[in-house]
Amino acid sequence: MEQLSDWLTVFIAGWLVITAPGPNFLLTVRNSVTVSKRAGIATALGVAIADSVHIGFWLLGIGVLISRSVLIFNALKWVGAAYLVYL
Repeated sequence: MEQLSDWLTVFIAGWLVITAPGPNFLLTVRNSVTVSKRAGIATALGVAIADSVHIGFWLLGIGVLISRSVLIFNALKWVGAAYLVYL
């Protein structure tokens, strides 16, 4: 039962972070006003999906795994660097 309580705490904290207005909200409003309603909806969906993935990683403890394994951390760092070069 304690694990469910921990999971629920993490879920609620993540939900509060997502629902608080910030840069993502401003980006969505800007795209809605300057481009179109459709662009604003697409931006909001993209932000929601990205936030959900991050919360999922958080719930799974991926951050702890990455911080404890030098090999995984370095591999992820190089993959990220390669992606930035690609962009």
